[in-house]
Amino acid sequence: MTSFKSLPEFITLSMKRSGHHAIMHWIMCNMDHNFIHYNCCFIKNNNIIPMGGNNVMVYDEKNQITNYRKKNIGYKTIEKNNPHITAKMYNFEDYPASILNNKLIVGKKIVIMRDLYNMLSSSLKQNKKSYGGKIFKQRINKWLSHMEIIKDENILFINYNKWFNDKNYRDTISSLLNFTNKDKGLDYVPHFGKGSSFDQQNKNGRDMAVLERYKFLNESNIKEIKNHDRFPEIYEFNKKVFSLDFNEIFKL
Repeated sequence: MTSFKSLPEFITLSMKRSGHHAIMHWIMCNMDHNFIHYNCCFIKNNNIIPMGGNNVMVYDEKNQITNYRKKNIGYKTIEKNNPHITAKMYNFEDYPASILNNKLIVGKKIVIMRDLYNMLSSSLKQNKKSYGGKIFKQRINKWLSHMEIIKDENILFINYNKWFNDKNYRDTISSLLNFTNKDKGLDYVPHFGKGSSFDQQNKNGRDMAVLERYKFLNESNIKEIKNHDRFPEIYEFNKKVFSLDFNEIFKL
């Protein structure tokens, strides 16, 4: 019997409001494993710990989910109480890319990116106080660090915009992760962060205009992006990878 410590591990890095929970759910529903998902992780005392010590979800063989977030049970106990678990999924949010260099992160490294403009707009819609002001630029800088690390051939980059729109792309990603894509769980709207910033959990995942949230950025937000000292890189990457031309979408 395989020990819990040696089970396959998948580690995702993304910015909040990047659609990563939808992608992780899709992976966990389609891959031939029973997953434990550790959410909003941090590293402390040589351990990877989910937020609050119990922000954990467990999937069974039918993809039924037990959410332990509001239960007074620590993640170590959750692990012991679920012997059917065969794989682990960790996600780190809003960390600079250097977190992936930590010696504790030894599994399959996945970086999920949404274009900068939609990601920032969704963030501000969800909580302007938490994501505005000085935090706005800090998050741009972290997003840029993610842009840089995906050049590493040992990291799997998943383009959220393309994943959302393109079945062939999802098939390619599933092949790279060694599973057959049946698009199970594709309409799932995660409860994390109260669901979609704009639609909460009131719409099917496929029915949301997630690629048009940039329209809600105000003039000040747009100006701050354009005035960033690395704007040329921002412009080129979003145009090349996400097919979003800053000047066209903001009518500049």
